[in-house]
Amino acid sequence: HFDTTEVNHAGIYLMGGDNEFAQIASDAGYSKVLNTEPMSMVSVDGVDYTTPMPLGFSISSLAEDSNPQKVHRLLYRGFNHGDEPEESCDDGIADREFMQSAPNFDPLLNVVAVAPNGDWVSYCGMWYESNGKYGYVEPVATDPDYRLRGIGKAVVTEGIRRCKQMGAEVAYVGSTQPVYLSIGFRQVYTLEKWLKRSS
Repeated sequence: HFDTTEVNHAGIYLMGGDNEFAQIASDAGYSKVLNTEPMSMVSVDGVDYTTPMPLGFSISSLAEDSNPQKVHRLLYRGFNHGDEPEESCDDGIADREFMQSAPNFDPLLNVVAVAPNGDWVSYCGMWYESNGKYGYVEPVATDPDYRLRGIGKAVVTEGIRRCKQMGAEVAYVGSTQPVYLSIGFRQVYTLEKWLKRSS
């Protein structure tokens, strides 16, 4: 299933309680920092895929429209950065384009909820790992004006459904927020962040 290590630009993540990998990381010059992340899992067969959308709302994906400006605006608002991104938001748009250029990025798995007026109001990014037969939920955001209507839950369950169709047996998310627990996710371990010690 999910690998016990995950590399990113700032260091590595190890599964909490894995003393063998912790020793290997320490011997390789890494130190654990106080940054941990809960990792939750759900069996795709245990998810209720009938989460309703409010009347007039629809689900689409980046396969239909991969507009990085729309993605950036939704994630900017959804992660509470402010009302609107600045007009000169080239860095944010470049980040979205970079995300969409990842080797295992699948636009069909990146689900958006569309309001009756055409605005994108909720986003669920999904990543499918065929070797481990799992989906990974990241990122998820809902526009503050559209929260508490079940829209975020609907896009997440749709993303999981699409991963299931591709062969996923489980899905993971780095969170224990209530919306994920309501879908059926349960924490299975904690990721611990390790950084390379300076020489």
